[in-house]
Amino acid sequence: KNTVFLGDSITEGLIDYELVNEYNVIAEKGDNVKDGMSKIEKIKQINPEIVVLFYGMNDVIEFDGLNENLTEDKFREIYTSLINNIRSELPKVKIYAISPTDVMSNAINTNYSLTHVNISKFRNIIKEDCSETNATYVDVNYKISNRIDLYEGDGIHFKYEFYNIWLETLKESILIGE
Repeated sequence: KNTVFLGDSITEGLIDYELVNEYNVIAEKGDNVKDGMSKIEKIKQINPEIVVLFYGMNDVIEFDGLNENLTEDKFREIYTSLINNIRSELPKVKIYAISPTDVMSNAINTNYSLTHVNISKFRNIIKEDCSETNATYVDVNYKISNRIDLYEGDGIHFKYEFYNIWLETLKESILIGE
């Protein structure tokens, strides 16, 4: 109840499956880390103890090493700013960043940027950012590795059981940090 989830359509699944109160989820289909910056005021109004970030998938989809606005360095800069801006508004908040998850091969076939290599790069950037900003990195991806049964037909989004794994993994991270 004292947690806000910030992310994209995967995060919206928390509402769709009625696992988290809609009030606690600030997420929209297609959102990326840049969009998260515009939601800081809303987070401030809620004043949670914990903020959970689940970005990266749409950033990877938009990723193009040839476009100076969509580089790995730009993603790192914006992700770090998001964490730091949340902290400046809510100094006592604990921030947890969820690892971007791998996708199925059919998803890779629909978007040339959506490769395991690119997802892994962005996952590592988030992990490094967490280390540098004193946020907690939560690797849910390793728990679902080779679990094709958890994916929806598009190879990106998830079925109900994934959310139980995600929330349990997050809960374990929170309990370790206390």
